[in-house]
Amino acid sequence: MLNLSNSERFPRAIYDLKGNDGSEHGLTESQYMSLIKAKEMGYYDVPRGISLSELADELGVSHQALSERLRRGHGRLIDRTLSPNDRIQVEIPSQGQ
Repeated sequence: MLNLSNSERFPRAIYDLKGNDGSEHGLTESQYMSLIKAKEMGYYDVPRGISLSELADELGVSHQALSERLRRGHGRLIDRTLSPNDRIQVEIPSQGQ
C-alpha cells in the first residue's frame, strides 16, 4: 500500500522506462497514483464522476494537496509529451494598439 503522505514529503521522480508506473514521463509515485485514481473514478469525465474533494478523501489527502499534485503531474506530462517545436508562439498585442 502506498503511503502518500511520505511520498509527498519526499517526492522522488521515477525514471524506470520499463514499468507501467508513470516513470517514462518522470512522474513521482504519488502523482502517478493520483492521476490513475482520478481517471478510474471519473474525475476527467464530462460531467465529472467525482469532485476534487471527494477524490482527495478517497486518497486520504487534502483537496489542496491533491490539486497541486494533479497540476504538477499534468505539467510534467505536458513537458515530456510536447517538444519545444510543438509549442505555438503567440504574439500579444500591446495595450496601445
